[in-house]
Amino acid sequence: MKKPAIILILFIGLMISSASYAQLKTTNFQFGFKIAPNFGWLKPDTEGYDFKGLRLGFNWGFVAEYKMSDNIRLQSGFNVLMHGGKLEYAHAITTNTPGGTINETGTMLRRYNYKYIEIPVVVKMTTNEIGYFRYFGLIGLGTGLNISAKAIDEFSVTDPVDRLVKGEPKIKSSTRFIREALILGLGAQYNFSGNTDLVFGVNFNNGFTNVLKGSNKVTGFSESAISNFIELNIGVLF
Repeated sequence: MKKPAIILILFIGLMISSASYAQLKTTNFQFGFKIAPNFGWLKPDTEGYDFKGLRLGFNWGFVAEYKMSDNIRLQSGFNVLMHGGKLEYAHAITTNTPGGTINETGTMLRRYNYKYIEIPVVVKMTTNEIGYFRYFGLIGLGTGLNISAKAIDEFSVTDPVDRLVKGEPKIKSSTRFIREALILGLGAQYNFSGNTDLVFGVNFNNGFTNVLKGSNKVTGFSESAISNFIELNIGVLF
């Protein structure tokens, strides 16, 4: 076959494929991205561990949405989650001195900073268009893979001498690699034109697996806590 004929066939095939993809994208698929500040916390499940407040975090990600029917969509993609929490608990350290080693005990206030790559699988249920808006609720699961874990520590030593020890350790070795969560959300999307929508909403990311591993150095109990956060989403779908 001559070269011009091959080029013509390839060109026609490319045009057909492009047209088919454009039609599929218009009727069934939307793609986009989101940003989402969040408020996170840790819910302890170990004796002697106390909740000590929220942590401000930030998430971003890419979204792929498949239209299953006029009012049902299947949504996935990936999210980069940055969230954490604060816990207080009994703690002990071993300190080296010129006279030998000293075991010191006291109370640790730890601020946890986690970073995950999360793959969500979510069912999104929308209303019919009201003006230029659609309102929706969503429910699904998210599987997170830990890529970073750091802490800001304030250790108040009470024995043998009162003092305050501060540090910023990496805690990936005491963090579980996989985090599973239930995702619940409400929101709305505004249609600019064609396939372009502005999306905004609120999601509750409710973890249900332990994010800690190891045992407490004072009590000997296994460490356990669930991480949760509420995020405020702003995104664009094309």
